[in-house]
Amino acid sequence: MRANSAIHSDSLIARERLLERFHDGTGGLLPFVLLNAPGGAGKSTLVAQLLESPALAQYRVHIAHIEEAGDTTLWQILGRSLATDADRPDSEDGCSREWVRARVGALTEPTLIVLEHYHHLSSVEHDRALLELVRTGPRLHVCVLARSVHLLDGPLHTHQVRVLTRADLAFTGDECREILAHSGGEHAPGRISAVTQAAGWPVVVAAILRSPATPEDSAPQSALRRFAIDILEVATHLDPRSRDVLLGAALVESFSLDQAALFSGASKASAHTHVHTLLQLGALEDGASSDGQGYRLHPAMRGTMSAIVTREFSSSRRESLALGIAKELETSDPLGALRIYLQFSSLAEAESVLWANFTAITDQHDTCLAALSPLTDAELSAHPTLAAARFFLELELPTVAPKRLWHTSKLFHTGAVRRLESNPEPTDPLHVGHRMLVMIGERMWGDSPAALAIARDIEAQLASRAGLTASGRHDAGRRDPGEQPVLLQELAFTAFIGGDSALARRVWQRLDSLMEPKPGAIGPGQTGDISRATLRHGPWQHAALSGLSLVESNEGNFRLGAELLAQADAVRTRFGAAPALAWVNAEVIRAHHAYEFARPEMLREAIARLSPWYDRIEQWPMVIMAETESVRYQRGVDWSIPHLRTGIAQIERKRHGVGVWGGYLALYQTMLATISGNLVTSKQIADALPAKNPYVQIERARRSLFQGNDVQALLMVQRLGPAVLNLRQQIDTLLIAAIAAWGCDRREEAFVALHSAAELIERCELSMMLRSVPFEPLAEIAAAARDAGFCDVSALIDAVPGPARCIRRESLTLMEQKSLESMLTHPPLADAAADLGIATATMKRHRLAVYRKLRVGSREEAILQATRMGLLSN
Repeated sequence: MRANSAIHSDSLIARERLLERFHDGTGGLLPFVLLNAPGGAGKSTLVAQLLESPALAQYRVHIAHIEEAGDTTLWQILGRSLATDADRPDSEDGCSREWVRARVGALTEPTLIVLEHYHHLSSVEHDRALLELVRTGPRLHVCVLARSVHLLDGPLHTHQVRVLTRADLAFTGDECREILAHSGGEHAPGRISAVTQAAGWPVVVAAILRSPATPEDSAPQSALRRFAIDILEVATHLDPRSRDVLLGAALVESFSLDQAALFSGASKASAHTHVHTLLQLGALEDGASSDGQGYRLHPAMRGTMSAIVTREFSSSRRESLALGIAKELETSDPLGALRIYLQFSSLAEAESVLWANFTAITDQHDTCLAALSPLTDAELSAHPTLAAARFFLELELPTVAPKRLWHTSKLFHTGAVRRLESNPEPTDPLHVGHRMLVMIGERMWGDSPAALAIARDIEAQLASRAGLTASGRHDAGRRDPGEQPVLLQELAFTAFIGGDSALARRVWQRLDSLMEPKPGAIGPGQTGDISRATLRHGPWQHAALSGLSLVESNEGNFRLGAELLAQADAVRTRFGAAPALAWVNAEVIRAHHAYEFARPEMLREAIARLSPWYDRIEQWPMVIMAETESVRYQRGVDWSIPHLRTGIAQIERKRHGVGVWGGYLALYQTMLATISGNLVTSKQIADALPAKNPYVQIERARRSLFQGNDVQALLMVQRLGPAVLNLRQQIDTLLIAAIAAWGCDRREEAFVALHSAAELIERCELSMMLRSVPFEPLAEIAAAARDAGFCDVSALIDAVPGPARCIRRESLTLMEQKSLESMLTHPPLADAAADLGIATATMKRHRLAVYRKLRVGSREEAILQATRMGLLSN
């Protein structure tokens, strides 16, 4: 075990991961290494390990300890290190800058100079001089140990200086476990807890490990408290107001210089000095706020400082001070403000800052959820935005039971309804947010018309405020309600479910526009310089592109849907998946593209991602339909119907019901029943659906087509104007019209309809539509159109897989219908023939014709199929 002076001599570890960072990859030392960290970070210990390593055997090493407020200059310190007995100047005054530069240039062996406590000398001039000196001679290597510097750790010098910070020097979890194991404390709960609270600060870990073992295992916590109190006493000795800053820091998660001035009652300039002192002591950490400009108390200090604050500050003073800080944090660190408001039960203020910064706050998933989790049902219902945030965050956790999610959704829905009843004024900053929550609740619990009405009203309200037409792009955190990504996502999804594809497309396009990175913000191949705002935008752009792919594919344009899905996948790969399960839309469409593009691996990929979430995603019926279509493509409609029923039953057992998707499932089941020949069931389902819905009217026309009533089918589709139909509906009506017109001996009309349908199918890549109309007449029309020189679409028709080709059973003649009915009343041929007054051979011929037209092989099958088709009353 290698020496580490920050730890007791009996508990030493070698820090190979850090020692490697001193080297250039070829076995030599880097020219310039800076250890920039506060006291107790283990800088000297690490350098001591470096000096003991075999790699340093060939180096001449000089260690210079710089004293505080000393009279010695940087050049004198360097001169002492570089001088030899042969060329030592007559006096230290002779160690000028020029002498040192000349000596460095004349070095004949690799030389390492270690400057310890360099913060006492650091200045802009000295930092630049060191950088220039290292460039003077290739054999000089410098290692600087400092608590702070002026220029050396700046971005302009990263190519020349290897910087190790406090975060680098802190013990990792594995190192802490190794230290505990070596000291025999791996089974001591008190010691383990104290080391965890030390958060890797080496000097604190050392203090804990030096604490004596006691039966009650309390010594480690005492050592932790003693260390924090010692730091407080040192800060008080250096400047009493530093003590006030340290105690004030215990009230909040992070703070700015303005708040430090509030803690200490001093000017901002003086507060900067106090903070700088505490940073050098290690009591504070910097870059703690969301914009990287704040400070926070080190975790090792927090418990003790919080106890002292509780003892020395009255509750009213603590609350007043904390709420004042929260108000200032609302812009720079909204999550910090939210946590303070929640801590002091200022729930109205918490709800306000949450809605204004919903994305920025909920993006910090774990921290935000931890702050919201303690709230009671009464508090969540009274402040529904808080309930909604907890719902969205827990929605992504598979360990949270669906029952809890639905309960939380009821809380925010009923709470928002009450808030709108008590304050219906649109001028309320939370008005739009509360209306959105009511909309989501209505949608989740199955009332899509009510949800869609609210969505349209919200869009109109936002448009009147220029929310959906404002130009420019802003940060994804604090936004106008019309630019809140979560509002736009929920608005678009509600519109999609409600059947308003135009609204859904418009809002998702708006979200995509808002979230798209600015030109030049991210260069090709860049990953390291992506801003925090861009990282937040990326997942929401994935949500927008996924939604647009959903809309276009559902409308029938699978080609455009596939292009949008590819864009969504690229954004997901770079920035991560959309939040709050908005990524599900992409996987739903991937599942549907699988059968259209004959790529079963796409279905497997989508199902693997979606199956853990079936108990909570609203789009699960679309997934079941995609699986069913794949079965129909491979094995035919008779296999797909049982698969659909089984899938619905399995999912419903995990959920609260079908909800808003009942209509979608009913339409799909209507189509399957029709093409399978179960016309009775098809009619029963369609009769229960809204008669004016274009999808319902198309299904009724399809049923007439499969019944052999071509005239009625043609009249039905002709009444549907193409202007109100989407691409999918247009293809459906054209195919039905082609077959119906052919049956009515209207050849030219059939050719035109088939040609138009084929053009749309090829343009949109939607050949699946050919699997929902009778195949044989379709192939007959295609052959006739080809022979007539009108168009050649036979290859497209012939590409329909055999199992997926639909059949239309022929109509029965009057005698065939009577022969069918006699199968029920007089099963024996002789009895049936006698009853109808015909010969037995004639009866046999009629029955065989019935079998052929119904495509069955026995009396029992004929009765079953005829019943399904409505040809038998019982």
